[in-house]
Amino acid sequence: MDIPLPDIDSARHGPVDGLGVPLLLALTLLCAISALYRLRKGGMPLPPGPYQLPLIGNMHQTPMKNPWTRYREWHKVYGPIMSLRYGQKTIILLGTHKAVRDLLNKRGEIYSSRPHMICAGDCLSKGYSTALLPYGDTWKVHRSIQTAVLNPQISQKYRPIQEVESRQLLNEILDNNGFVPSFHRFALSVTFTLAYGKRLRHSGEPEIQEADELTRMLATTVQSFLGSMLEAYPFLNHLPRCLAPWKKTGDVYFERVNSFFARSMMAGEKAESWNWAKEAIKRNAAGELDSRQLSYAIGFLIEASTDTTSTVLEVFVMAMVLFPSVAARAQKELDTVVGPNRLPTFEDMPNLPYINALVKEALRWRPVTPLGFPHAPLEDDEYMGYRIPKGTAVFATHWGVDLDSDVFGDPHEFRPERWLEKASLPAAAFGFGRRMCPGQYLARNSLLIVTAQVLWSFDISHAYENGRKVEIDPWNMVHELVSGPAALKASMKVRSPQHRQIIEQEWAAAEKDERVHLARIQPES
Repeated sequence: MDIPLPDIDSARHGPVDGLGVPLLLALTLLCAISALYRLRKGGMPLPPGPYQLPLIGNMHQTPMKNPWTRYREWHKVYGPIMSLRYGQKTIILLGTHKAVRDLLNKRGEIYSSRPHMICAGDCLSKGYSTALLPYGDTWKVHRSIQTAVLNPQISQKYRPIQEVESRQLLNEILDNNGFVPSFHRFALSVTFTLAYGKRLRHSGEPEIQEADELTRMLATTVQSFLGSMLEAYPFLNHLPRCLAPWKKTGDVYFERVNSFFARSMMAGEKAESWNWAKEAIKRNAAGELDSRQLSYAIGFLIEASTDTTSTVLEVFVMAMVLFPSVAARAQKELDTVVGPNRLPTFEDMPNLPYINALVKEALRWRPVTPLGFPHAPLEDDEYMGYRIPKGTAVFATHWGVDLDSDVFGDPHEFRPERWLEKASLPAAAFGFGRRMCPGQYLARNSLLIVTAQVLWSFDISHAYENGRKVEIDPWNMVHELVSGPAALKASMKVRSPQHRQIIEQEWAAAEKDERVHLARIQPES
């Protein structure tokens, strides 16, 4: 057991003649008291980890860009659970599915809270964001509203909206081959339509621009040097405003987010048809949440969908370019089950096992949230003989668990077959325990319909610029809150004139009025 000793260097330079024995006895007594205190606290050490320096801990060892790759290397040395210290804060990392399952799933009642976050929590969201709320009554009300509009049963009723948006996406790719902005518009429009009753028909819609600016502002602030220092040394937040520029940034961000959510909520309340905003107001009839909390309960669903679904679709495209045999097998399945005369629909999905497996593999192969989101235990806990203090940030490192060779064998290969060979393989993409993503059923359906329809419609291959093939580095990922392929370029060529004709015909015939679709949706009471 390592027991920290006080620094006695200064005592060596003072008038200590005759005090050697008493000083030694005092230090021995202090160590004994410290040991007894730790025994009463559990007597177990923190999980192992790399050597820490005074004051900064492991900050000097962690790269600013893509730190999860270093964490994965450390897990190979220190095991499935390890601890790091950044300034004043200790974090605990879980690097295998077993450790994650044992703690976050099996002990979900303990690991259902969030750690206190200074920059993202106190400064930027000021305690309103669902993602950062500690476990308690307010979070439970947020969650009950979100679950009511995103449970598996009602999510099935959203499929017509997803099919309309996917058909528009195909036509956009036909027109300009710019799949990245089309993926983004698709993902945000699906959620915005359901949340507030308005489709986002163009990538330049003001709602898309505002959501993107707020996302960039959040990421830039949290990932900045000052943001990192603030989390590592929380006492900095007590500095006066003139010495704490993040406070002004936080106020500006909070007011913009609050205004965006409030305006959208009001528009949803005034919309003709049913939507999530109306449902939230109805379910909050007893007034558990004030108007701002209510707008954040719905607005969080927009925040969560701004980049995640579209980024997974970019990973899918990257994989199809790098693993053409996978795309060929998927197209063969589509041609057999669907045929050349219509687009695939949700009704086809039970008969498309390879497409289903391909989506699972896209979620695993390049986790778009490499560090996941931190859990915090509500009480002191222990695992494998190590101490996990109450309130400590506990991360399930998706980059480690989804690339675990003990579970997946050849984790760096994009191989959908693994999910057909062993249906019980674990998945991490939507989180764990009571904090799992409430929108997972909506997101899976979006990924399924777009993946199936894009592969039915297009051959995906390397892009060419100035006659030269554009190479893709599968490890070149963006270092942001949501991590996707950096500067991805690919070619999407329609598979035949008949495929083009079907795409155009089905888009022309699609019901594009969101009010018609929303009027048919009624949640369970």
